[in-house]
Amino acid sequence: MSESESPAGHSARLRQPGRRSLAALLSVAVLATCTSDRAPTGPGAGGRGYLAIRPVLASPASLAAFGFTIDSLRVAVIRPATDTVVDTTVYFDPNSATLRLALSVPLNSSPETFFLLLQLRAGTQVLFSGVDTTQVSVGAPDTSSSASVSLKYVGPGAGLTSIRIAPRDSVVTLLSTKTFRVSADSNGKAISSFYVSWSTSDTLTAPIDSLGVLHAPAARASMFVRAVTPDGVKDSTRVTFIPVPTAVAAFSGGGQTGAVTTRLPLPLRVQVTAADLLGVKGVPVRFQALTGGGSVRDSVVITDSLGFAEDSVSLGTVTGAATFQASVTGLTPAPFTATATAGAISAAQSVVSVSAPTLASGAAATLTLQAKDAFGNNLTSGGAIVVFTSSGGTSTGSIGSTTDNGNGSYTAAFTGIVAGTATTIGATVNGAAVTTTLPTLAVTAGGISAAGSIVSVSSATVASGGSITLTLQAKDAAGNTVTTGGATVLFSRSGGTSTGTIGATTDHADGTYTATFTGNVAGTATTVGATINGAAVTTALPTVTVTAGAISAATSLVTTSSGTVAAGAGATLTLQAKDATGNTLTTGGATVVFTAAGGTSVGTIGATTDHGDGTYSATFTGVTAGTATTVRATVNGVATTSTTAITVV
Repeated sequence: MSESESPAGHSARLRQPGRRSLAALLSVAVLATCTSDRAPTGPGAGGRGYLAIRPVLASPASLAAFGFTIDSLRVAVIRPATDTVVDTTVYFDPNSATLRLALSVPLNSSPETFFLLLQLRAGTQVLFSGVDTTQVSVGAPDTSSSASVSLKYVGPGAGLTSIRIAPRDSVVTLLSTKTFRVSADSNGKAISSFYVSWSTSDTLTAPIDSLGVLHAPAARASMFVRAVTPDGVKDSTRVTFIPVPTAVAAFSGGGQTGAVTTRLPLPLRVQVTAADLLGVKGVPVRFQALTGGGSVRDSVVITDSLGFAEDSVSLGTVTGAATFQASVTGLTPAPFTATATAGAISAAQSVVSVSAPTLASGAAATLTLQAKDAFGNNLTSGGAIVVFTSSGGTSTGSIGSTTDNGNGSYTAAFTGIVAGTATTIGATVNGAAVTTTLPTLAVTAGGISAAGSIVSVSSATVASGGSITLTLQAKDAAGNTVTTGGATVLFSRSGGTSTGTIGATTDHADGTYTATFTGNVAGTATTVGATINGAAVTTALPTVTVTAGAISAATSLVTTSSGTVAAGAGATLTLQAKDATGNTLTTGGATVVFTAAGGTSVGTIGATTDHGDGTYSATFTGVTAGTATTVRATVNGVATTSTTAITVV
């Protein structure tokens, strides 16, 4: 019986009888003397007879091993079916060597058959019991023939079907002790009170006492611990005796490389050895992740028969070095190292960047995608399909093909085209859009371009002597308006008969350049062009037509149709209107008055006619002949410089 459990009605520590007394008790014949008060009267009549009884245990177990203290025997002789003839209990010294009984049993006939009940007890507890039938005949006592009664165990735990020793397959340090326990059940139902006997397969090397305490030897060994019940139910388990471990050393699994969060392909394996350099079984080895955020599958692993223990480990979420260790209490731990690499590329973590937030039209910026895994670790290898995109804003540009740099970065060139508000630069990774914060890129105007800049005039016509403004709007090659100055711009004119002078160029530092064109000679349209830093503007150029200016008395021309006129006859006086530079006017509108003065010729001048084509005329009628008179005119009250002479004859 286990030390912590006792059968009902019995102490947990039972008195231990000697082996010799129990053996003697179960092998000595018990004599039952059968007598009658009357003499036999003939065959079949009652009389005196004798009975020899030999109790036999049904199970061959050694009773002494269970600590039983058997101190009484009950004998009941029953005449069928219910007539108890004898029922007596005999108490004896458990250490006695023999036991003799004399019982009086009346016989009704000879021979007569009886039921025979035997019970071996320890105190009031029946431990073994057996029932059989026997014949008793009249005659002298005869011990040569005894009735064998098989006694079955009926004490605590009788009828249980299995027992189980714990711990299983254990290890015990040399020269130490180990206490084993045992549990029992009957067809799956737990039994709390029962007896067991303990033994080992080598009791000389490693004895075990009645309480299940095993004493380890001084040298390595392996054997079985056994337990058996009084009715022969048994169990056994292996026990290995080990020396004190002295070292734990890494055996394999170090130096591996794997992606973050994955399990390394090989387990970390160590061997625990003793001073004899042989492996030690049954030693708890604690595996731990130290740095790198990794994890172990089992925190404690027990060494096998050769002293090996191994555990699978998983890497953490951070790339780089990871460290692990395997330790045994009291010994220097065995270290392991591993390297965690980035996992699969993740569109949700990868990052897009641009080499500059602004870009001049025509220039190129570098778009970069840094590949990252799901935990934000930078990838160091390529292989993904990355396509850059732009969206939103008014800036436009062209994106070149993507270059896989093979180191986790992907690049493409963005060439600015149309300047405007910032556009957002994105990317797709294997078809999935990047969802991290995206950069923007604004295209600004590029360098001034003669091929894109525009020349304009404030007016397509200008009167001689008048002025207009020539303007160059600086633009880049893509037609974006330049908003800064700094270029050398020279205006020019060519073609046509109109002439004029062009003043110095003014740089307004906002992308515009101006100069003044002053009309001179009226004529057909002249083309206004410009050069930018020596390169001629090639966009469509405007033209300027110089028209005559305001009528000028200093340049207008007075003429007569005839220098002599008879008295009473007439001549036509004409003023051809001209502007200050001598351009012939082709429109009217001026106030012209012809006058004659000087000489002795006298005549009359009629009203002036404005022909609306730049000519004005009046009729001079001769009156008195004389010397030539000078004819001139006033234009808007100003006398002309030009004169003509008429002589009246």
